[in-house]
Amino acid sequence: MKLTITLLLAVFLVVPTITSAETFRGIVSPYSDPATGDAEDLDSIRVNNQKIRLENIDNRNLTRRKARQALQTIEDQLGGKTATCIISNKGDNRWRGICKIGNTDIGEWMVRAGFARLER
Repeated sequence: MKLTITLLLAVFLVVPTITSAETFRGIVSPYSDPATGDAEDLDSIRVNNQKIRLENIDNRNLTRRKARQALQTIEDQLGGKTATCIISNKGDNRWRGICKIGNTDIGEWMVRAGFARLER
């Protein structure tokens, strides 16, 4: 009986943490330095001006020229579209999550486009 109560308490304490991922919806734009326009993090985007680090991908080391081309492509292909993000973590200066436009996972799109790589 004591074990059952302990297990039930553990389930109730863990389940809210697992299901508490927040859904965030907004307009996509590339993440760049506002002062210079340079790419800061090609593993991140802005949704309603909130920086979101995309889950499961990491930056590629691109030249400055290629990074600017990447930003332009992101703006052309994704900019202004509405994304739905499942936020798994809210840090001080950026959130972390998976964002999609319709059925398209933006992180997977970034990897296919060559702007990011799968995180190891």
